[in-house]
Amino acid sequence: MTRRDWEHVADEGLLDVIDQQIVKLYIVRRLPQMDAAAEIGIDRKTISRRLPHIYNIARRLVGKTDKEKAP
Repeated sequence: MTRRDWEHVADEGLLDVIDQQIVKLYIVRRLPQMDAAAEIGIDRKTISRRLPHIYNIARRLVGKTDKEKAP
């Protein structure tokens, strides 16, 4: 997925505030998990635990967008 895709995922409103911050800091800005977690105010392990959910939402959203573009 591109940076633009991830920004779309974060802005779509399907993720809660913490997940949106994880996307913006860890995935888009590529901060290390420790730094992203410190900025958000959560434990690093929380990021690891939330990533599968974030990836699933992103796959569904991007896949849906791709299908909508198809003729």
